[in-house]
Amino acid sequence: MDQAIMFEESISMPKFVLSFEVPPDELERRLLERGKTSGRSDDNIDSIRKRFKTFKDISQPCLTRYKDLKLLHEVDGARPPEVVWQEVQKIFMDHGFKQ
Repeated sequence: MDQAIMFEESISMPKFVLSFEVPPDELERRLLERGKTSGRSDDNIDSIRKRFKTFKDISQPCLTRYKDLKLLHEVDGARPPEVVWQEVQKIFMDHGFKQ
């Protein structure tokens, strides 16, 4: 939250914030699959679940803040990559960014 506030004060309020929402079981599956080839020792179920909890604890206040400010766009990241990318592009274009 400190970083978000510092960003707002020193740079500007964001035009929007993206949050990619994926069910925890799908994230676990993806990370465990990645762990088969990544060589990362932290791609194991215990570390993954700990990272999820830490991420949720740290990010939830920011997400709530930006949702309250009507700046949060939640994107279903469990869909195929090309569908997610199309939605993300639309959000950027809806906020004045061009391709």
